[in-house]
Amino acid sequence: GGGGAGVSALPEGMVSGPGNEQPLLVSGFNVSRVGQKTASAGVDNVVSVTIATTATLTAGSAVTVRGLVGSDTPTTTGLAVTDVSARFVPSAKWNATSGAVVIPVTTDTVAMRLYVLSFTLRNPATGLDSPPVFVSTGPAA
Repeated sequence: GGGGAGVSALPEGMVSGPGNEQPLLVSGFNVSRVGQKTASAGVDNVVSVTIATTATLTAGSAVTVRGLVGSDTPTTTGLAVTDVSARFVPSAKWNATSGAVVIPVTTDTVAMRLYVLSFTLRNPATGLDSPPVFVSTGPAA
């Protein structure tokens, strides 16, 4: 008879799903940097954000940069964005009060690939210390 002892098998490594289908993969940033072209008061300033994520950012999601408070650029839904990869919308939402720019993804990104997103904000006319800046991803709002 078959006495209930069961059959044992040796452990074997499993093949994980591709890309974002890997079990327990949580998206995060492998690289996240922000910089500027000039520290001069009262002039247009190119801000560059460099990111690489551990998971693919899918079309319909967005990259949000927060903390850019103090700019003299008014709130707009048409902040021009330069992105040589053409995976992000060339026009972002900018909120001057919260210092947040939301840049939607139009074409899925590639995990671990560097993306550089640049946009122009007007520096204030008076001195300002650099504020803490944060980057996140989520659904495009």
